[in-house]
Amino acid sequence: MQQIVSVGLGTRGLLAVAAALSVLSILFRATVKETLDGWNRPFEAVVGFLVSRAWTYITAGFVETNPFLLVFCLGSILLAGRYFERVWGTQELLKFALLVNTASVVLSTVTVFFEFVASQQNEDLLYKTYIGGMLGLLASFLVAFKQAVPEHALSIMGLVSVRVKNLPSIAFVVFLVLRIVRVVHVHAFMVFYGTIVSWIYIRFFKNHDGMQGDRSESFSFGSFFPSSTHRVIVPISNSTFNLLVSLKLLPKLPPSLPQSQLDSNGDPILRSYSPKPLPGSDSAEAERRRAIALKALDMRMKEGSLGVPASSITIEKGGSGQGGSRIATPARSATPSRFVGDADDGGEDE
Repeated sequence: MQQIVSVGLGTRGLLAVAAALSVLSILFRATVKETLDGWNRPFEAVVGFLVSRAWTYITAGFVETNPFLLVFCLGSILLAGRYFERVWGTQELLKFALLVNTASVVLSTVTVFFEFVASQQNEDLLYKTYIGGMLGLLASFLVAFKQAVPEHALSIMGLVSVRVKNLPSIAFVVFLVLRIVRVVHVHAFMVFYGTIVSWIYIRFFKNHDGMQGDRSESFSFGSFFPSSTHRVIVPISNSTFNLLVSLKLLPKLPPSLPQSQLDSNGDPILRSYSPKPLPGSDSAEAERRRAIALKALDMRMKEGSLGVPASSITIEKGGSGQGGSRIATPARSATPSRFVGDADDGGEDE
């Protein structure tokens, strides 16, 4: 009973909605005769009936009609939802789940429609292909774990140890192969779009400790690919990002420092740091904390609350096992000085 109470309201809500819609869908399929209009599966999206059944955009991502897969999905939502509700809060968890599910269903529907066009009007794709499933949401949680605890190792049956940061890529590749050999269909699309949409949201839009998006190198687009492919992937992803920014489809994230003090990925070049790694903390968390410290310093300097020359400010690693950064400044000066220049923001590398 205590374990149930410890699960947050948002997680319990997701579990209740997913369980109720899935059980109702299973009952409908068992008791209602299948017809051309597909009313024996009223909570799953069908390309040919999306206008008359618009609610399926929201419900389809919470429906799983395979009993074994349903149990697996509910257990996974319980574990992931419980963790992220504590870290993000109830409102952010529910917004994330609703956004990912809805976007995955919409994009999967568009993909199936293009399949219909390319297949020379195969009406089974239009009226008998049911779009739904919780695998898109589970894939998005893998992406969220990659951002939150990238270096954590997951042991699989005590035989294989996998870093959390590699799980989204593994899932993507597995379902890509299954789709190519035609073992799965819609579920593969849900995994693909759940991965992509969740990364875009966390990377560019989600609030992280007062900062919009996560610009760390460990969560870049290239981090989903082997390092040997970065020479090809990174220039393509940067060009795509700059194009989307110019079209105002993605936000241009202003850097905390002048362009001369940023590396190719838009992250600060901190030459005053010791090359030794922070004890007891992973590089991704330390990088994020350094960026937060620089942003806080920039805001204070703009407000004129620090009267010190920019050249006398250094950023030091936190000691005694702390993963954060420390701003070291000398005594106050009478004349304020700016740490951040007024140079125009350049194109951001994603």
